[in-house]
Amino acid sequence: MNELEKKFLYFADKYTASVSFVNKFERDGTATISRECSVTNEEYSVTVKASDWFLKVYKDKTVQSIWPDMNSDDREFIISGMTPAEWDSLYGDAYGKYVANLNA
Repeated sequence: MNELEKKFLYFADKYTASVSFVNKFERDGTATISRECSVTNEEYSVTVKASDWFLKVYKDKTVQSIWPDMNSDDREFIISGMTPAEWDSLYGDAYGKYVANLNA
């Protein structure tokens, strides 16, 4: 198993399941998903409308269809539980290079 595979399994085992729930529902109708980043040791959180969260969980809608204007870092956090720092630590700029090659 190479180093990239080890990092991926570490993040997947430790965090992927942890973001499948909302940490906090607020009276203002929002829901917050958050957890501590393993790279920065700081809390990373995303706040969405609670009604949108229920579409994702109970109606199995895609994150992209529910939040088309959300930035890709926050969408990825909702999907996989990986913070931007963890993503960069695991993949570096590999994804950016991949997309650039697709558009070339």
